[in-house]
Amino acid sequence: MSEEGRLLVFPRAADAIELRHLRAFVAVAGELNFGRAAAALYVSQPALSRQIQALEELVGCQLLRRSTHRVELTLAGEALLDRARRLLQDVDEAVTAAQAVGGELAERAARLWAPIADIWGPEGNLEAARAAYEELQASFSPPEGLSVRPANANGVPAFLVKPPGDAAVSILHLHGGGYTIGSAFGYQTLAGALATGAGAGVLVPEYRLAPEHPYPAAVDDGLAPPTAG
Repeated sequence: MSEEGRLLVFPRAADAIELRHLRAFVAVAGELNFGRAAAALYVSQPALSRQIQALEELVGCQLLRRSTHRVELTLAGEALLDRARRLLQDVDEAVTAAQAVGGELAERAARLWAPIADIWGPEGNLEAARAAYEELQASFSPPEGLSVRPANANGVPAFLVKPPGDAAVSILHLHGGGYTIGSAFGYQTLAGALATGAGAGVLVPEYRLAPEHPYPAAVDDGLAPPTAG
């Protein structure tokens, strides 16, 4: 720090209560036994005890009253128990819902990709795969209000995709397809989603594809300084 500088000291943020702390507390409160609760959570009793102690420190009061042969809830523990159960249930239901949606989307993507995977590969038909890939891209609808026009990226043909309004072009998108299939035109829907989400124009070069144009043709096209406005 320079002599002219001034050090600002910020207060330390409070430690957060973790879900594992609440799960440990709910398990012990339900069993009123550390051994059975530890077995149900697949943790050791010392680890479970540390989690309970950490929760009590964060809450600032005793939640469980322990003795040699008995575990009891304190009044504070009783006040926390039902609310903690509801919170954990909500979290578990939210995670389950997210996993269900994620699985559905993955299944849908696999179903859409299956016709292409069947004809693309070392023994496949490249032209048929390209046609199937373009058909797949055409099945998606671009966001409304997009402006799509041809552009020149320093000699490389391209498409310029812009959202409504006067947005600057600040995103360069190299379309997918492993540098062997796909096209800038086919990817205008994805580029449109990027443009809409970022509020910026997207330049999508129509780079040359292999094997007609071996490496590094596609890379050279992607690195060409864009001149589109």
